[in-house]
Amino acid sequence: MLAGSLQNTFRGSNSLFFSGDVVDTLRGITLTKQSERQYSEHQTRYGLHAKMDFRVNDNNKIQWFNALISLANQQIRDTKSTELGIGGFDPVLGNATLGYETRSRLTKQKIYTSTLQGTHQLTPVFGINWSAVYSLATNEVPDQTYVPCWAYAKILWNNGQPLMMVNVDGNTTPIRTWRVI
Repeated sequence: MLAGSLQNTFRGSNSLFFSGDVVDTLRGITLTKQSERQYSEHQTRYGLHAKMDFRVNDNNKIQWFNALISLANQQIRDTKSTELGIGGFDPVLGNATLGYETRSRLTKQKIYTSTLQGTHQLTPVFGINWSAVYSLATNEVPDQTYVPCWAYAKILWNNGQPLMMVNVDGNTTPIRTWRVI
């Protein structure tokens, strides 16, 4: 007997996190950072199961079970962080220190098991049952990459809509400084 299953899914989600600190001169917690995250995942799952029976005679039977289960998860996480306590944060003027990070992660998990069993009735009152089992489980995270980028942003607003950000420092690295002109 042989059975199998395959599931291929794509899904996304969003989340919003706040970090805070306790300041001695203020009551309560002061928010220091806001992080917006967007996740995109592709998961491929499959399972295979096989069973073979062999009846030697009415008193002797051998069975062999095999199972393979696999999960491959590919995930991209984009994070935009806004520093609320440093960098001249001013939501009215559009000033903020922003951090961008992209994380790419690949995870592969597998479980394999094989069982060989025997049932032997030697006499009407005496029998033997035995099993030989092999199992292997793996969890691989071969690729995990972080790509950070920080920017000081000042946004030019036009009727409540962001209009532009202009690079004024001539820097060609991934770190950008923006100023309204």
